[in-house]
Amino acid sequence: MTEKIQSSLAEIRSVVQQLHQKLSDALIHNQQLQNELAAAKAQLEEKDGAVFSLQTEVESLASALKVTKERVVEVPIVGKRNEEIDELVKEIDRCINQLQQ
Repeated sequence: MTEKIQSSLAEIRSVVQQLHQKLSDALIHNQQLQNELAAAKAQLEEKDGAVFSLQTEVESLASALKVTKERVVEVPIVGKRNEEIDELVKEIDRCINQLQQ
């Protein structure tokens, strides 16, 4: 019976050692996964910062584009008004010349 007990104890010891090794491996794997998760979170924060920065830049550029479009629309109107005034001045000059003759 002593041999049977010794054999059983040896089997139990072997199983415990295997379980201990599996636990150690699992803890190492868990630590690796936590490191990867921390790195991924850091990358995500960096990307979020970049996205926010780009969104701010897009809003700024959209605002600048709107202002530029408004100015472009005003320029032809002013140019057209100047042309109309020039035409009126020429017509008035013609009328004055006709009256003087």
